[in-house]
Amino acid sequence: MAGKECDLVSKDLLSEVDIAVAGQRQDSVCLWDDAMTRRTLGLRLIADHDPHMEVQEPNAVTTDIAGFSARHIAEGRDRMCDVYVRTAPEQGFSVSYGVMDGAADDLCAGALKVAEHFARQIQG
Repeated sequence: MAGKECDLVSKDLLSEVDIAVAGQRQDSVCLWDDAMTRRTLGLRLIADHDPHMEVQEPNAVTTDIAGFSARHIAEGRDRMCDVYVRTAPEQGFSVSYGVMDGAADDLCAGALKVAEHFARQIQG
């Protein structure tokens, strides 16, 4: 799946999270920045360490996404929510979803929706 990050999120799902632009690959990350809706989405594949190590916040929430262990900060960070999903030892992915400016609704709901969709693709 490495190198195909931008192909892993369907147009229907992008529409559900209010994004209507194509993703742009930058290293191991695909970024969708929609200037019209002011929404941003990032999908990063992690193949060299446990994704949970990236969540250093003591109040992080651990949850299950499609059978995989996931962690995120409940209130997210300023206008952004990051979800880290472990799919196997030392590998997984992260989803970042946010708003560039303006009111931030429940961004973690959008990030979790994309993470669940992607996790289900991994399951086959």
